Amino acid sequence: MAYLDYAGSGIPSPALLETVAEQIKTINLANPHSRHSTSQSTYQIVEETRLSILEYFNTEDYEVIFTANATRSLQIVAENFVFGEKTKLCNSIDTILPETGPAFCYMNDAHNSVMGMREIVKNRVDSVACLKFDSIVWDSIQPIQNSLLMYTAMSNFSGRQYPLENVEKLQSKGWSVCIDSAALISSSSLDLSKIQPHFLVASFYKIFGYPTGIGCLLVHKVARMKLKKQHFAGGTLAMADPFSFISHQKEELSERFEDGTINYYAIAALREAFVELEKWGTINRVKANACSLTKNALEMLRSRFHWNGKPLVKVYGHDSVYYGPIIAFNLLRDDGSFIGYNEAEKMCSLFGVQLRTGCFCNIGACMEHLGITPDELHLNFLSGKKCGDEMDTHNGKPLGAVRISFGRFSKQEDIDLLEKVLECCFLGTTSILKSNPSSHSIADFRPKISKIYYYPIKSARGIRARQAELSPSGFTYDRRFLVQSLGVTLTQKKNPEMCLLKTEIVKNQLNVHSGDENFYDSLQVPLEATDIKRKTIICEDSVGTYDCGDKAGKWLTKTLRIPNCRLLRAECDTQRSLSNESPFLFINEASVQILAEQIALTREELILRFRPNIVVRGLPAFMEDEIERISIGEAEFEVTGKCTRCEMICVDPETGIKDPALIVALRNYRNRQKMTFGIYLRQTNYEDGSKICENEPVTCFGGK
Repeated sequence: MAYLDYAGSGIPSPALLETVAEQIKTINLANPHSRHSTSQSTYQIVEETRLSILEYFNTEDYEVIFTANATRSLQIVAENFVFGEKTKLCNSIDTILPETGPAFCYMNDAHNSVMGMREIVKNRVDSVACLKFDSIVWDSIQPIQNSLLMYTAMSNFSGRQYPLENVEKLQSKGWSVCIDSAALISSSSLDLSKIQPHFLVASFYKIFGYPTGIGCLLVHKVARMKLKKQHFAGGTLAMADPFSFISHQKEELSERFEDGTINYYAIAALREAFVELEKWGTINRVKANACSLTKNALEMLRSRFHWNGKPLVKVYGHDSVYYGPIIAFNLLRDDGSFIGYNEAEKMCSLFGVQLRTGCFCNIGACMEHLGITPDELHLNFLSGKKCGDEMDTHNGKPLGAVRISFGRFSKQEDIDLLEKVLECCFLGTTSILKSNPSSHSIADFRPKISKIYYYPIKSARGIRARQAELSPSGFTYDRRFLVQSLGVTLTQKKNPEMCLLKTEIVKNQLNVHSGDENFYDSLQVPLEATDIKRKTIICEDSVGTYDCGDKAGKWLTKTLRIPNCRLLRAECDTQRSLSNESPFLFINEASVQILAEQIALTREELILRFRPNIVVRGLPAFMEDEIERISIGEAEFEVTGKCTRCEMICVDPETGIKDPALIVALRNYRNRQKMTFGIYLRQTNYEDGSKICENEPVTCFGGK
């Protein structure tokens, strides 16, 4: 595996995890607000961790406030910064530094959490400004009072580092400055004896990978009066709170702003993280390694060209030396058009390359680098664009990018593996396969069902049936069970061992076999529900399930050799199966044959890889893309979408071995379309006892 997402999260060292595990087993901790001996020991650990943080930043001039993350730290600053008296309405966002306060400013190249501060403070300031760094004349800043500026230390989009000496220039003109250091400190030091902002926010999982859920706000001792604890009720300041005097009387800022009991187990682990890093080296050692690899990666990306001499990669930024170990880029086809970042991510995942795609929670930098205007941004949202979806281009423009980033355990082999992906999947002189559009309409064809499949256990082998009973959630026994390990659902995408599980339904009982051809070892599970009920998340939806008990869990743990397995069954009365997208997946044999011919596999082998429910024969290849609804006997179905394919189709269902040939062939055939194959169906007229059978005619509607 090549891990290239250190800007998203660090990777914890095995030594740190072992130390923390031993600490949890041997040391009892307790609420540090109590007064007994265990509590006082915990209090000491917490305070020593504060000192470790100050030592890490080379300062004694700050107070440490523990928070859940950098976002919570920013929220504290926004809610409690003392701006002074407001004199006018703020009903627009400026693009230049204001000359009178109170004002709030932030950089265009900033995390979305920083933009969230704007919504908190806008009713307490005269002006808000979103600034492009290069448009600021840093030697001509006008004096101001009662104003706050958020300064990005390093872009989490492109890796651009912004000169920290500007902090002092702003402060000399009356600005209060808060540095967002989250991206920078993942791979670089920040010396607060040289640069002394009023506030600094940080998240420690960016540095160490573990513990998560712990960050801090550093407040300079000269700035402690700039934060005044406010009390909110329903989104408005509740200054008449009769208990507000309690927090105002506390001398330490940590006591005022660390609401409730802090995460002391995470803080204890954080102390060990600082100790372990010091034993390994320093953050400067991390920086040297990461920056060296960034240089090598840039050279590799910029040296990749198509057969016609056109570049494969468009890199954003890195036009000067002021960049950290983050590279954002997009891939280009040989005609110069953009390849969607989702396609790039899927191909990388096939080879075990883990990276980040999208806008990385930095819409300002995303718009600037990709040339997206505010009007286009609004149009994209109206077109259905949302975070994490499959929409990665619109009208030829990319809506995000691919990001790689380096850290403590990065190595040259990570870059070499990424290079292999680019060579195998995006370069070469192989011509793109072309489809031949049919001049006929769908109504001219009378396809029939050639095969029916259902899959009792999600991601296990399926069962071919001559006929299948319909239910509100799909075929009666389709994806009614799933396997989890430590609370995570197992799929062939990440756990190819799942293909070893063979299933059959016999006399109201699910039989699961271990893959031995003689069915030597097997598990029998009643189809009726048990008493142990729990909720399970399937594609962001909550589905009611029942735990099938310890016997099933132990058998799966032994068979799959994956720890702590549990077999869960969907509720009998649920309208939702455990499938990811839709009750039925429909594919066309002719389309399968086109791809089979390209990769020297049989049509039957490919059908099993696509894991369909309904297979038809008698339609021209890929004409299923035009279908809007179908009828099978009395049953009516509507098309709910196309099935976007991932690396799961590359898993050989007999052996569990991955081979990228199929998804590459599909990508080449689809060319500039999404990597879709097959269509999703939903029944619109369900009746009890209804069935569909092999060889039954299918009437298709839609298209030409």
